[in-house]
Amino acid sequence: MGAAGEPGPGRPRQAGAAAAGELFFDLVFAFTITQLTALLTSRPLGTGLIQVVLIFGLLWWMYAGHPWLTNTRAPVRAAERLLLLVRMAGFLTAGLAIPYGFGRYGLAFGAATWSSCSCTASCTSASTATSSG
Repeated sequence: MGAAGEPGPGRPRQAGAAAAGELFFDLVFAFTITQLTALLTSRPLGTGLIQVVLIFGLLWWMYAGHPWLTNTRAPVRAAERLLLLVRMAGFLTAGLAIPYGFGRYGLAFGAATWSSCSCTASCTSASTATSSG
């Protein structure tokens, strides 16, 4: 049971307050940035810099979609929360594969990125369907 003023059943979260899932996603994003530095230190010139810029662009696009998605429609049903959790797991897996994303873990990086983007598309289509109907 929460204290007075804390969100709970029948009490919405205050505007500007972050949920635990959002904070976890921010932590995963920070982890992926540290993995980019590992990639850059292993290949500091030319190719490594181009790879870091490409991966950073993709990660930033994926990261920017998360707040937009959760602000468009709050995940209140279990299925929506599960999709966001799978999305975060894909993002974390992509982060783990970053240092070798253009090598031996390229398939893992691609699959994790694809699963994360697929979850975003599913959440977006569900949000659009419920808001229009």
